[in-house]
Amino acid sequence: MIWTSIENTCSQLVKRIHPTISRVIAFQNGPETQTPYCVINVKNHDSVTREEIGTFVEQYGGNDVLVVKEVYECTVSFAFVGDDASSIHAGNLLDTFTLRLSHPSTTQWLTENGLAYVRKGIARKVPKLRETKWYGSYEIDVQFAYYVESTQPVEYINSIGIDTAISTPIETTNESVVITRGDLL
Repeated sequence: MIWTSIENTCSQLVKRIHPTISRVIAFQNGPETQTPYCVINVKNHDSVTREEIGTFVEQYGGNDVLVVKEVYECTVSFAFVGDDASSIHAGNLLDTFTLRLSHPSTTQWLTENGLAYVRKGIARKVPKLRETKWYGSYEIDVQFAYYVESTQPVEYINSIGIDTAISTPIETTNESVVITRGDLL
């Protein structure tokens, strides 16, 4: 579910910045679309912190639960593909995309949709051969952060009973240990 959420949010991000171009999620085995288009490839997602466990029991869906949160980072590759001889140059699409990533309206939209823009890598040109013609493909890796929240049901002890009858005597011992200075060295 995490991968799908990242892919969907990144696809909507590209649509927000470039509403007229097609978006393709990588490795879906669909037909190649008309250029220009953007290929979105979620390369990895890794936990970058230890879990944060809530100190209070919370109500979640009518049940008492502990909430566990963990921060992750993911790397997403955006590849803008197009005919460099056309009026819509794929390299320019990439430039506009990377510049708009740091705009306050974009970072706010990302936050509202569960991702935080962290950093972007180096833009690179990787031309692609389609049938008989070369097309420009301009790629960049972008890192996003997000947190995953999970819940754990909390069981309660409803009552405690104490049996006051002791059937066997209790033995106690009193031992003492003496540490001399020589023992510490």
